[in-house]
Amino acid sequence: MNKAATLVFAIFLSFTGISCNSGPEKLNSADYEILAVKHSKAAENYFLFYKGDRAEDKLNAFAQSFKAKNCKGNCNIYIFDTDEVMPYLTKGNYDLQGKDRVKYADHLIGQLSFDSKTVRMYPQKDAK
Repeated sequence: MNKAATLVFAIFLSFTGISCNSGPEKLNSADYEILAVKHSKAAENYFLFYKGDRAEDKLNAFAQSFKAKNCKGNCNIYIFDTDEVMPYLTKGNYDLQGKDRVKYADHLIGQLSFDSKTVRMYPQKDAK
């Protein structure tokens, strides 16, 4: 593309609002902590404490960016609103009972499964 065509194209993009940087958003390391990583033969599993904006679109953008940067294959991302769930991460969430299960579920604010394109918000909201 010559200089004139490049200039016309750049002007066109500026008027349409189209961005050339349509890839994943850049991750801000201050917005999250990796609480645990558990990989199996089937999938990589990341358990994160997320400190950023919890609006669904922001959480989804964060999860997609994290996945693009960190996941090599099938990947599940579990997003919590506190690091107080750390003691529960050594067990499987289905092994938790009573108050422990409820606390885990209450703080699990989002989950991006390897077979999903969007975050499921509060996926275990009604756990007992």
